[in-house]
Amino acid sequence: MSATRQFEAAPSPSLRLARSVRATMGLVLLALVPGTALMVGFFGPGVLVQIGWAVLFALVFEATMLALRGAPLRPFLSDLSAPLTAVLFALFMTPGAPWWVAAVGMGAAIVVAKQMYGGLGYSLFNPAMAGVAAVVLVFGDESTRGVEPGGWVALGWLAGGALLLRLKVVSWQAPAGLLGTAALVTLPLWLMAPERHASPLAHLAEGWLVLAAVFIVTDTVSGCTTPRGRLLFGVGVALLTLAIRRWGAFPDGVAFAVLLMNCVAPWLDLNTRPRILGEGRAP
Repeated sequence: MSATRQFEAAPSPSLRLARSVRATMGLVLLALVPGTALMVGFFGPGVLVQIGWAVLFALVFEATMLALRGAPLRPFLSDLSAPLTAVLFALFMTPGAPWWVAAVGMGAAIVVAKQMYGGLGYSLFNPAMAGVAAVVLVFGDESTRGVEPGGWVALGWLAGGALLLRLKVVSWQAPAGLLGTAALVTLPLWLMAPERHASPLAHLAEGWLVLAAVFIVTDTVSGCTTPRGRLLFGVGVALLTLAIRRWGAFPDGVAFAVLLMNCVAPWLDLNTRPRILGEGRAP
């Protein structure tokens, strides 16, 4: 009789552990590097100044709120979620904006939209977009006017998005819904009256649609978690952004569009979840 063959087994649990919050946030920050570098090249070091101010205020407000809530500082300050929010917010700002713009924006983002809802993982609204919307409402659109990321910068965001998709950090549905809808809606209008309507490429290259598509609507906390829900979330952000651009008071309404869709996200998830076996059958 042959001897029984022995195999080494790893201790339980045998399921592969998910990426840590810090690792996920770090990868997203890494994916922001190409587009950020292009923005610095086009608009100067003021972009980095805005990022520096935003990160500083984000960490100060995060630490203050954690202390008031009696939560430990080190694990939450080191998970990179506050710096990521700050960087995303800063990329929407005018490079020459004064420091108090970042203070107001991070107050709205970290204190109100994040910590008052219970911290990371509990936010109803995307914190970065809450900060951008607050700044626009307080200081006017001059705080974000003057920074119009062109085609090269949009390619930088797409390169970062390709990395995140490759590493399975984000899903494709929400970005595809946003960018695809924006292109499909604006194409016939441009073909019929190019002198009155911008081309689909202009809509995608100008403003922050591509940045939002890659790094904002992919947020699973304030966005959707089901595949169909994510797709519809992106579609809604695109339609609202285009409507605000056309009839609203702001030149680019992507922040307000995201916040409005954040309110709808729980309903979308509820109505697009997979059907449970036996659900709906009479007892």
